[in-house]
Amino acid sequence: MKTLKNILVLTVLAISCSQPCDDIVCQNGGTCLEGTCLCPDGYEGTLCESEVREKYLGAWSADLRCSENSYYPTVLVVEKGPDLDQLLITTFKNRITTTARFADNKFSFSKSGVTGEYEFLSDSEMNARLMFKNTNGGDLDCSGIINLN
Repeated sequence: MKTLKNILVLTVLAISCSQPCDDIVCQNGGTCLEGTCLCPDGYEGTLCESEVREKYLGAWSADLRCSENSYYPTVLVVEKGPDLDQLLITTFKNRITTTARFADNKFSFSKSGVTGEYEFLSDSEMNARLMFKNTNGGDLDCSGIINLN
């Protein structure tokens, strides 16, 4: 009887001591540590289920205010780039197409005398700054909030 009682106590203890990662399945190579998924670079979410770059994808537009008190209408199309940490950027009425690496909710590019800097604010807004290098002088600096269409 004493042996049966000991087995019952040990069984109850074993059942009540489940590990915090027993019911957690991290995705995309994530590993569980004390009940929380640690995601590899390029992934985020409770279970590492989302690519970080997904939040940037789509068509964005705005009228940016420029240094000469004018407005610059811009459209930015963001697609997945060739690598997990890259975006394919098409902007300025499709005159520029390039890739950009992103980190810490920001990405930038520089091509053909144009530099673009973007910071992700929410699911539908980014800070944007565009700088145009003019070969004849008169550089232009435009900035503002762009919105997801």
